Amino acid sequence: MRIIDTYPNIPAAYENGVFSLDRWRAYIDAAIPGLRPLLETDAKSVLDTGGFTWEKDFLPVLNALPEKAARCRAAHDSFLRVTDGLDTAIRDKFGRGLDVDVYFYLGFAAARAGSRL
Repeated sequence: MRIIDTYPNIPAAYENGVFSLDRWRAYIDAAIPGLRPLLETDAKSVLDTGGFTWEKDFLPVLNALPEKAARCRAAHDSFLRVTDGLDTAIRDKFGRGLDVDVYFYLGFAAARAGSRL
């Protein structure tokens, strides 16, 4: 089991507190190579439905993250609590580990869900 925590690098996706798609691309490519095309394809499929727009549904949530730093920090703290010792607990319970990666990253699906809250 690998735990990949990109929380410390999330600010790299912002320029002067404003979300930057170009900077996000560099952040996600460095953090999780190969994931960006999947996230962008997913976002495009959602936008293509006509039910969401980048400007109205995605960008406001992404731009709110710096102002909601405490909420992001709380989510990260929860991630750390859940993943701390997780591999050992699984091995102890089931006698073997899992071949999985567990990520904490800034993606668009969270933005889409957040726009409905």
